[in-house]
Amino acid sequence: MLIVVPNHRLSNELFHLFNEDGDVRAEVWRGREQCEPETNEPMCRDLARVRQAVTLGVPVEQAACSVRAMHADGTRREIRCLHYDECRYQRQKAECARADVVIASHESLWHAPPKNVCKGFVYLIIDESFWQSGVAQPAVVTVDDLEPSTVGAILNGEATDNVARDQLRGYRECLSRLLRAHPEGPIRRAAALDAGITPEICSTAIHLEWMRKADSGIRPDMSLEECRRSAEAAGDRTPSVIGRIAAIWEALGALVSDSGPERSGRLTRLSNANGTGVISVRGMRHVAKELHCLRTLVLDATLDEEIVKQWFPDLQVVFDGDATMAHQRVRRVVDRTFGKSAVLHRPGLKPDECRRRGRNAEGVAEYIDFRAGQYGRLLVVTYKDLRERLEKRGLPSNVDIDHFNNLRGLDVYRDVDCIVVIGRPQPPSTEVEAMAGALTGSAVEPAAGYDRQGKHPDPFTDRLRWQICEAEVLQVIGRGRGVNRTADNPLQVDLLTNVQLPLEVHERFRWKQLEVNKVDRMALAGVVLLSPGDAAKAYPDIFKNVAAARYALRVISSENPYEYIFIGKLTLNHPVEVVYRPEPGGRGQQSRKAIFDPDRVPDPKGWLVEHLGNVAISETVVFRGVV
Repeated sequence: MLIVVPNHRLSNELFHLFNEDGDVRAEVWRGREQCEPETNEPMCRDLARVRQAVTLGVPVEQAACSVRAMHADGTRREIRCLHYDECRYQRQKAECARADVVIASHESLWHAPPKNVCKGFVYLIIDESFWQSGVAQPAVVTVDDLEPSTVGAILNGEATDNVARDQLRGYRECLSRLLRAHPEGPIRRAAALDAGITPEICSTAIHLEWMRKADSGIRPDMSLEECRRSAEAAGDRTPSVIGRIAAIWEALGALVSDSGPERSGRLTRLSNANGTGVISVRGMRHVAKELHCLRTLVLDATLDEEIVKQWFPDLQVVFDGDATMAHQRVRRVVDRTFGKSAVLHRPGLKPDECRRRGRNAEGVAEYIDFRAGQYGRLLVVTYKDLRERLEKRGLPSNVDIDHFNNLRGLDVYRDVDCIVVIGRPQPPSTEVEAMAGALTGSAVEPAAGYDRQGKHPDPFTDRLRWQICEAEVLQVIGRGRGVNRTADNPLQVDLLTNVQLPLEVHERFRWKQLEVNKVDRMALAGVVLLSPGDAAKAYPDIFKNVAAARYALRVISSENPYEYIFIGKLTLNHPVEVVYRPEPGGRGQQSRKAIFDPDRVPDPKGWLVEHLGNVAISETVVFRGVV
């Protein structure tokens, strides 16, 4: 059985889970650039050669690891990398071949592990969303590189095939005619047909293009400089270059077919910075043939059937149920998205905008401090850049922080008391439109961003957007395993984003109602002083002077201070009100009030003496049931 997961954090979790009882032997298949857990070093010791092979599109195993080659004496001998015998990547082949379960990353869907590892697989389980890794990155080819004159000799065996060369040059003439006359934008079906391009031409052209492929000659015993010279000698006949051109013909074939769209979502005519005409080609990555024949199970709590069918057309949904989460409570901000433009700096911003974003980020950090004071263990999930900023600022010791698209499937956060989600991973509309075009083959009519509800007018494009945005937030919330919670260990979820989710929301707030102010910061310390002078003296890091303390305390009603401080703001255990007066007393020394959290400050008298000097306490009242 092969299980593919979104990241190796989840691979490691599953590895330990399978191997706990010893009945099932599981191993993790790691790519060459992945780190070995024991040493935290890459599995391969010669990544420069590996990356060079990947760039050229040649088989990495033959170019960088081991290959049988003909020697001058006429014998075939194996040539190996210098590190082959102690290579951790090579050693895992035998380990995985003996395993009952092999766990790998989603990348293994498109590049299957070696045959001896895949041998014997019957089942393929795809855990969590894989579709984004199945959208190929765009490749660019200049129009000049597609001219008929660039087609050199085509070899059929060792003989030059001039017929094949002339035939491909004729097809390239049609392609060049199309691209030079076509305006910028998606390639139109009508224009391709007018240029004389047919499905038959495209199919034959792909075969002829691959006949041009030359052996780069790269071997594991060559130096990097020798590899570079060998690649230069191959020119435009390397597999990577031919693969890009073949992808153009493949996309054109789909465009001019009987069911082709009006405009291609995979081919776009553009101009680069210096005005040179280029064609951008996008598309889908295909499941490796060694895996496509396996019985496949896709597991995903936020599965979108129509998207998955792009790879598995015969998909059948065998379970689609709603989970009850009676002991999960959700609060949501209704007037803020906390998008990246609200909390993250970027070069070139005006000073006022930098300060605004900085204030927002600090407000979020103070909110985390506030909630960390209320819960035993807190998980914060946000953007990667904001995560790094918050970590640099410093977080309470009971706070774990992670970023979007880094948590799917993980079980390590199943016992957190509260999850705070800041923002949402909403990509630009142009990016999602390009993904939709790559998957369906049909260009999406560009929209001027999203509508007021954050949606895209094209239905399929909005399905992709929902998977990237709302589904990811749902996955984050799911790390707390709300479905498994009981009255003894409830889960609190705070959504600092106004994204609409198919969840029951128990509390809705405007950000101003939740934003941590200076009185809240006193409460976090465990003592709220209602005297401006004493507050400024005890908390010089919060209040610059007495006037600042008086301004902050204006929001507290003298008749009922607890309504502001405790209800809906803090969940303190029976707050204690202490009436005190400085000692020795003098003229104007009136009684003052302080409100203590007994869990944080069990000795009110000691705290007051330490921060304010000698005091006399005249009254102590414990308020029960005020929360």
